[in-house]
Amino acid sequence: MAASAGAITLPVATPGPFYRDDVTDVANSISTVTEIGCAQGASSGDVALCVDLDGTLIRGDLLWESVMLMLRRQPQNAWKLPLWVARGKAGFKDALAQHVAPDTALLAYRADVLEFIRGERAAGRRVILATASHEKLAEKVAAHLGVFDDVLASRANVNLSGARKLAAIREHLHGEAFDYIGDSAADVPLCRAARLAYLVSPKGSVIVAVGPAYDPARRFGDKGGTLKAWIKAIRPVQWSKNLLIFVPLMTAHKITDLVLVSQVLLAFVAFSLCASAVYLLNDLLDIESDRQHPKKRNRPLASGKLSIPMAVATCGLLVAASFALSAALLPVAFVETLAVYLAMTTLYSVWVKTKLLMDVIVLAGLYTLRIVAGGTATGVEISEYLLAFSMFMFTSLAVMKRYTELLIMQDRDQRESKGRGYITADLTIMDAMGPALGCMSVLVMALYIQYMIHPPTGDTMVHPTYHHPKVLWGVCPVLLYWIMRAWVLAKRRHFADDPIAFALRDRTSWIAGILAVAAVVLASL
Repeated sequence: MAASAGAITLPVATPGPFYRDDVTDVANSISTVTEIGCAQGASSGDVALCVDLDGTLIRGDLLWESVMLMLRRQPQNAWKLPLWVARGKAGFKDALAQHVAPDTALLAYRADVLEFIRGERAAGRRVILATASHEKLAEKVAAHLGVFDDVLASRANVNLSGARKLAAIREHLHGEAFDYIGDSAADVPLCRAARLAYLVSPKGSVIVAVGPAYDPARRFGDKGGTLKAWIKAIRPVQWSKNLLIFVPLMTAHKITDLVLVSQVLLAFVAFSLCASAVYLLNDLLDIESDRQHPKKRNRPLASGKLSIPMAVATCGLLVAASFALSAALLPVAFVETLAVYLAMTTLYSVWVKTKLLMDVIVLAGLYTLRIVAGGTATGVEISEYLLAFSMFMFTSLAVMKRYTELLIMQDRDQRESKGRGYITADLTIMDAMGPALGCMSVLVMALYIQYMIHPPTGDTMVHPTYHHPKVLWGVCPVLLYWIMRAWVLAKRRHFADDPIAFALRDRTSWIAGILAVAAVVLASL
């Protein structure tokens, strides 16, 4: 079909892939492609179909995705963002587009909308991508999908949104009638002017504003799910890692002190709020790389089920709540530890995670910092043996996490991980290094037990917390068994996620933990 004069005509490309779970979205959409196509396709062949991009064709917004990609790939240029904002929205979009461009093959396309568009175009209908996104990005999307005849998009001096988009469509079509698919308040003028309006997951206020032009039979999208996506994004299941804050109190045998226990509980809540903010930040920066992972692609931000602005706002609120609680009810030393944790995790998300081996050492340090936080919250002194043990143990587990990720890459015939410093050839050295680090943690435990049984003469740091310290030797074989078993299971591909999350679901790990605790209790009697 020939395009109008001045239109951007794009070649038909092989349709791009979309997520497997989008098949469910198609099944659950309020109006199926077949119903809509049969109702409108036959009588609409001479009426152009104009399609919005952000929030309509894709879940999410290319402007926000570009900002996150900029912070991820070029953090050294982050200071330029406020200067670009001063140029206006069109100038901001143009500056961003010159520096970064999201991979169009990885965008979270809405399967139901995309299938409807393909059906309409196959029936001979003219389809136009009309978007406020920058023309450079819009043209890439159109070229990738191969379902658009023309593209209307923002340029360096024009932000094609709302009334401007409507004027551009009318000029492009020489005043002819058109149908429009949109989702937001900015699309209301276009929906009202269109012959038929199609809405994607619309808010109630948008439906009211569109008025008679909207028919519920022409609605696409999900039925809610924002709250579920938000809860999934803050990962409350990962708060279990913050139980390490209780370790100093347990090793000091002060777990029955209700005042100290209340302090630790407050520290646990504050740390969990801060940790959730960090998880959100990490997911914001990793949207593109997560979309290439078989499991992480279903995360709320990567899949587009949670908007980036909502995630940014939630991240800020969680950090504010965490520090407000800490400053009001906990010692200054804990607030300082929490600040160090936030700084280290932010640095990890922005830079360290791309560095070979440095990332696993920092990860281990973050676990150890949780133990330090437990000490600063209660004033309990922490043994150097405990800190050394945790560093070796958690470095082993961090290496295991990277090891399982490399196994997934190997199974998918990928040589190197995007955004990481590892290649599949590293599997051999990590296979040797990980178990060795785990065994070193057992060695530290053995040295500590020996220290408790035969303390140096005159050492004032030793406290009579264990009446039968030799019973502690029972911890070593249990710990050694658990570490070696975990590595064997990792090599057998029995789990492909966080080793600690796996341990919380594994019955054998629970039995090992109970046996270790029993040995400690018996040693104390």
